[in-house]
Amino acid sequence: MGKDHLADRPPMQWLFKNESQSGYTVKKSGEGVETPIAIGTSHDLVQMVTEPSGDIWLAEKKQDGQEPSNVFVCDDHGEVVEKIPVPGQPNLHRYEDEILVECEGDGGTSTIYEYEAKTRRLLERHEVEGYSWKLAKDEERLYVCCYQADKDVSVLYSIGEGGRQTVDLGENSFPTDLLFHDGRLYVAMSPIVGTYGRKVMVFDTALDLVSEWKLPHAPRHLHTFNDEMIILAFDLDKDAKSKLIYVPFESQSQRTYALPQGDFTYGDGRYLYVFQLENERLHCWDHERKKMAETVRLEKPGDGGQLIDVCRAGELSL
Repeated sequence: MGKDHLADRPPMQWLFKNESQSGYTVKKSGEGVETPIAIGTSHDLVQMVTEPSGDIWLAEKKQDGQEPSNVFVCDDHGEVVEKIPVPGQPNLHRYEDEILVECEGDGGTSTIYEYEAKTRRLLERHEVEGYSWKLAKDEERLYVCCYQADKDVSVLYSIGEGGRQTVDLGENSFPTDLLFHDGRLYVAMSPIVGTYGRKVMVFDTALDLVSEWKLPHAPRHLHTFNDEMIILAFDLDKDAKSKLIYVPFESQSQRTYALPQGDFTYGDGRYLYVFQLENERLHCWDHERKKMAETVRLEKPGDGGQLIDVCRAGELSL
């Protein structure tokens, strides 16, 4: 892959924290334009989601004793147009024309808000028991994975017209990701203690268990490309290095590849990006060729700054 690869991809949007200016900056990859965000660093922003109108949704890290925490919505000039107080730590998701705000509770109850992205109108509010870990959505239902610490059990909820269903995912493990694909729900499970229970559980929309894929490493994120499930996992038996496990949906055979260590990753269709902040490197892995496509210097604003989050411009953060 040539040096122009990143320039040929749809633009990514970068969120930087600039201590020298006591503020935040948003920048698009491959562009020189930097947009200051009208939120001071007294607010510890941790996540960003953008939508096609140009609005930027930003989640604040909940501090000890803080209640409520906040979600900020900024326009494409960086001005705050709405501040939404929410209970618990907010995590942002985008599905079609909605922004979902998943708020981790204190272990008793978690709350999920569904907003219309363009108008920011609240559509639905849901409460679930336990710590909400991951969620997914199809055209009809919302799916939420929770860990109930008092019972040491993980639960999958299906919420929609006609009420809600639940299924027990087992003890001594917690859900690390949840993905809806082609009429199936895929739940990545990692053990709290030990090595037993590293797997992906596959459910139909009635929450009946279809199959389980036992894995050699602890799964963290799920992604699909070219009729394969791609599992980002960690080798906790040795050195906690990152692995990619490819599982074709038809054969369910497994192939594992090593990845360079990074501070965080971002997936975009055919490519996976691995960010190394200390040495300012961005690695690009090609799922089609199953090899590293290129490594480039990590972009920063003109005055530097700490990279906080990345998302596809107008799309969702991973």
